[in-house]
Amino acid sequence: MKLKDALEAYYIYSDQARSLALFGIAIIWVFKVGDGAAAKIEQKVAAPLLALVVALALDIGEYALSSIMWGGFNRWQE
Repeated sequence: MKLKDALEAYYIYSDQARSLALFGIAIIWVFKVGDGAAAKIEQKVAAPLLALVVALALDIGEYALSSIMWGGFNRWQE
C-alpha cells in the first residue's frame, strides 16, 4: 500500500465518522420533546448527545492540529 492510498483511506473514514456523528445529533434533534423555546431533549439521550458533540469537537481539533503540523512541515521543507 502506498502512502497516498493510506491517506485516502484515512480521509474516507474520517468523513464517515463526522457524517455519522452529525446524523446522530440530527436524530436526537428530531425526537426532542416540546416546541419552540420550551423544547428539551430527554435525559435518556443526553449522554449519547454529549458523546457525539465530543466526537465532533475532537474531529475539529484533529483538523486544526493537522493543519498546523502540515503547515509547519511545508514551511520547513521550503
